Amino acid sequence: MPLKRVYVILLFICFDNLSDHEERKKMDPTAAITWVFEEFVKNCRVCYCIGEYACVDEMIVGFRGVCRMKVYIPNKPRKYGIKIMTLTDSKTHFFLNGYVYSEKAVTDEH
Repeated sequence: MPLKRVYVILLFICFDNLSDHEERKKMDPTAAITWVFEEFVKNCRVCYCIGEYACVDEMIVGFRGVCRMKVYIPNKPRKYGIKIMTLTDSKTHFFLNGYVYSEKAVTDEH
């Protein structure tokens, strides 16, 4: 697919309900991507059963824009980005479960 076509699609595609976005954003900093990410996790769970060994780890999705959830981890190849905690199969490296790290979500649990 030509790069110009990808930009056109990204310009017009929206996965967020803008009518209540501000209300949800107050409670959930990941409000704009929550639905898409939850659907992805649900599909991963349906399509795969985890093996004998699992691994819980963090990954960074590289991002240098303005975002409340952006973190800095010096020992990662991409030092700035959005942190995702993952549960993967140790042998196949298949993603089974995860969540987007946000400080607000962590402080609400304690």
